[in-house]
Amino acid sequence: MVFNDEIETLLNKALYYGAKGDFTKVIKYLKRVLQLNTDRFQIWDLLSKNYFLIGDYGQAGLCKAMADELKNRDKKEKRSQQLYV
Repeated sequence: MVFNDEIETLLNKALYYGAKGDFTKVIKYLKRVLQLNTDRFQIWDLLSKNYFLIGDYGQAGLCKAMADELKNRDKKEKRSQQLYV
């Protein structure tokens, strides 16, 4: 079960450390969010950007690919739902 308050707290911590420039801690908190809910393409995209900022371009690319795949899947699901309405 996903607790939205817990996700919100983790995202707030990620934003705090991002503002301080500690991108390693941002990644730590974003990974914890993904443990609670892996289907959020926005989190994968943020994770990609933070890996890029610390210079881990391999991980950044993998996370970006996951974000793009989830985003495309969401678009396809919305289109198919519109066809049946």
